[in-house]
Amino acid sequence: MVKRTEVLIKQCRPREFLNGTVPIRRRLDEQFRKGKWKPQEPKVADPLANSGVSAMDWLKGKVGVEIQVTANTSRMLNDFRRIEMGCQQGLITLGMELTLMLDTANMCTDRIAFFEDGVKYVQRFPDARCVVLGLRQDGFSDTPLLKQITRRGTPHGVQERRRGRRPLR
Repeated sequence: MVKRTEVLIKQCRPREFLNGTVPIRRRLDEQFRKGKWKPQEPKVADPLANSGVSAMDWLKGKVGVEIQVTANTSRMLNDFRRIEMGCQQGLITLGMELTLMLDTANMCTDRIAFFEDGVKYVQRFPDARCVVLGLRQDGFSDTPLLKQITRRGTPHGVQERRRGRRPLR
């Protein structure tokens, strides 16, 4: 079972965080400066081996996880699904740092936030680390994903129009 730790920001609304507002980022930074986050010690020898994500390092007793996060909506949902799987298996706990790949982390924005009100996101910090800030049960449970609406308004994947061809169906 996933350990429960203090969720620092309970009053934040997902849409407010999605907009990348400065006050919320400031509150996050203040909490980190105060040292409110407790590092989680890994308790398994080879975590994340079969969970869909690969372990990167064990520096400073914190689990590093390679997560490819891109601007593509469907890929981001898949990455959050992998994070959710790790959380359900007890491999990722609240307040644990996750290390993003540098090349893809640079493509991320502060819109990647935290789990609240049925919306799951992961906050990315300038040093290419993200922290799991909360867990809620929602459409990203162990059951198959619900139909995701992409930027083209089609479920399950982005269906792009090819040159000279009709859209994929």
